[in-house]
Amino acid sequence: MNKENQAQIYLLAIFLVILAVLAVIIKPSYILFVLILVLAIGLFYRYTTLGLYLITFLYPLTYLEIIYKDLNVPYVDVLAMVVFVAWAIKALVRHFKGEQKLSWANFPGLFYFVLFIIASSLSLINAADNLLTIKYILRPLSFFYLMFVILPYNLIEDKKILKNIFKIFYFLGISVAIMGLWSLIAGVGAEGFFRRAVPLALFGIRPLGWNHNLIAEVLIAAIPFSVILIWQAREGNRKRWLFLGVLLMVLINLATFSRTGWIALIVELLILFLIQYWRQWQKIVVYTVLIAICLSPALIYMYLFSTSYIAQSSNWHRLYLTTIAIQSWHKHPLLGNGAGSFTELVASDPIFMLEFGDTQESHGVIQKLLAESGVLGLFTFTLLLVFVLWRIVWAYRFALTRQDPWSSVVLICLVVAIGAMVFQLFQTSYFVSKMWFPLGVALAATKFVKNST
Repeated sequence: MNKENQAQIYLLAIFLVILAVLAVIIKPSYILFVLILVLAIGLFYRYTTLGLYLITFLYPLTYLEIIYKDLNVPYVDVLAMVVFVAWAIKALVRHFKGEQKLSWANFPGLFYFVLFIIASSLSLINAADNLLTIKYILRPLSFFYLMFVILPYNLIEDKKILKNIFKIFYFLGISVAIMGLWSLIAGVGAEGFFRRAVPLALFGIRPLGWNHNLIAEVLIAAIPFSVILIWQAREGNRKRWLFLGVLLMVLINLATFSRTGWIALIVELLILFLIQYWRQWQKIVVYTVLIAICLSPALIYMYLFSTSYIAQSSNWHRLYLTTIAIQSWHKHPLLGNGAGSFTELVASDPIFMLEFGDTQESHGVIQKLLAESGVLGLFTFTLLLVFVLWRIVWAYRFALTRQDPWSSVVLICLVVAIGAMVFQLFQTSYFVSKMWFPLGVALAATKFVKNST
C-alpha cells in the first residue's frame, strides 16, 4: 500500500471518528447534512468540470432557492460554494505535489476585488446596523467574485470545456425564449392592451422570477455566446438552425419590451459592428434601415408602452429610489451609509413607503454604491470592472497582432462583458451570478489566446 492510499485511509478514519463524536453531542440530522456535504465535495473533487456545467445551468435561476426558517440561498450559490471548496482542495494538493503550481495568475483582478471589500468594510464607520453590514460584506460582497469569476476562470482549462459552456448558454437562451414565447401566446402577465414576454412558473415555482427584465437579462449573455457557435459551425444546416435559434432569442428579447434589455442589446450590436464590421459601414447602414422598417411595429409599440401609465409609474418609482440614494450619499459622501443598507434607507422614507408600500433595492449599481459605500466604494468597484474590460481588450488586441483566429471569440466575450455591465446600470443583479458568471466565462476565454501569457 503506497503512502497516498494510507493517507486517504487515515483521513477516512478521522472523518468517521468525528462523525461518531458529533452524533453523540448534536442532532443526527446535522450529521446527515455534514455527510452529504462531504460526499458532495468528494464528488466534485473527482468531477470538478461537472460542477462547472451544473453552475452554468443554474446561474440565471437565482429565484430557485433553499429556504429554511429565515435562511434563503439560491441553489447555484450553494453549488458554487461546494465546487469552490472541492477545487481549492484539489488545487492545493496539486500545488504541494508539484503537479500544477498556484500563482497570482489564478486569481485575476483579486487586488481590485480586495480594494472593493476594504472600501465596503470602511462603510461600517457610518452604518446604523453594523451586524447587517458585516453580514452583507461576508455575503454577497465577499462571495460574487470568488465564486463566479475566479472559479470558472480556473475550471475552464481547455477550449472544449469553454465550447460546452457556450452550448449550455445556447440551451438556456432557447429555453428562456420558448418560455417568453409561450407567455405571449397564453397572455400571461398581460396588462390591459399591453402584452410582453415574462417568466413562467414551473410546478408552482418561478426559477427566473416574475419580472420581464429577467428574461432579457439571460438573453443579453446567451445571444452573443450563441453567435460564437454559429461562427464555429462547419455544416451549413447546423449554422442555419443555430441562426434561427439566435433570431428567436433576439425577437423574444425585443418582446419583453424591457427598456434595459433593448439598450443592452443595442450597445452589444454597436460594439460588434464598430469593431468587427466597421469597414462595411455602408452595408450596415442599409441593413439597419431595413431592420428598423421591419421592426417599426415593435418600435411603435415600445413608444406607446413607454408613455403608458405602467411605464410612467415605473419611471417615478426609479426616480424616487435615485433621489433617496443621492440624499443618502450627501450624508456620507466618502464612505457611504453602510454596505447593504439601501433597503433600510428606503424603509426610513415615509413618503416612499406610503406610495409604494414595500422596500426596494436600487435600480442601478451606481446609486446603490454611492448610498452604501460612497465615492470610495464606487471607485474601487469601477476599478474592478475596468480591470475585467482591460484584460479582455488586451487579449483581443494581442490576438489581432498575432492573427489568432481566437480573437473573434474574445471579441464576443468583450461584447458580453459590456452588455452585462450596461444592464446593471438599471437593474438589481449587480452582486449575483447573473452578472458575474458571464464575466468569469469571458475572462477565462482570454487564457486561450496563443502565447498571451
